[in-house]
Amino acid sequence: MSLNYLISIDEAKKYLYKTDVPTGANVFVEQRLEMYRSSAHRAICNKVGFEILSTVYTDERHKGNDYHDVYLDNRPITLLTAVKYNDVEKTLGDYEVIDSKYLHYEDGYFTESSYWWKFSYTAGYTSTTMPGDIKLTAVELIKLYHDASNRKAGTSSESDGATGNSISFDPDAEKNILKRLDSYVKQC
Repeated sequence: MSLNYLISIDEAKKYLYKTDVPTGANVFVEQRLEMYRSSAHRAICNKVGFEILSTVYTDERHKGNDYHDVYLDNRPITLLTAVKYNDVEKTLGDYEVIDSKYLHYEDGYFTESSYWWKFSYTAGYTSTTMPGDIKLTAVELIKLYHDASNRKAGTSSESDGATGNSISFDPDAEKNILKRLDSYVKQC
């Protein structure tokens, strides 16, 4: 799993600095940006309720629900590779992925019993499928974390010095940035 799917170090640098970073500062800047990228990734995943980067899941267990549909733990489902019931492999053609969110079993039910249903699949976004609003949220969070790390501890605003302009820090800024992702929040 590569955080470059979310946003690359170079994209973060361009957004934050608008110019080239001085060569001597590059290693330090990249270490900090890596930390901010990880924090943005974690905040986004916590907000939506699932891993957003493309990941392979093997034998994810579900008890069944006696319905035609079952919601898997991660989204968007991009590839279903195996369905098992009581460790017996089922025919994949009997199951359909709907809206990249759940599986539908037209000819039967996901029987609730003491046996487990197990699903193997790939879910999440790649560098080419990552929605723009998720990337924008990531860069805005990275900028927020970057700016917060550069201010004095315990201040809610400070002067930028050169122009005398005051810069305020909103304690709800992270929550406000993440609101953009409300439509991705896992409902089931």
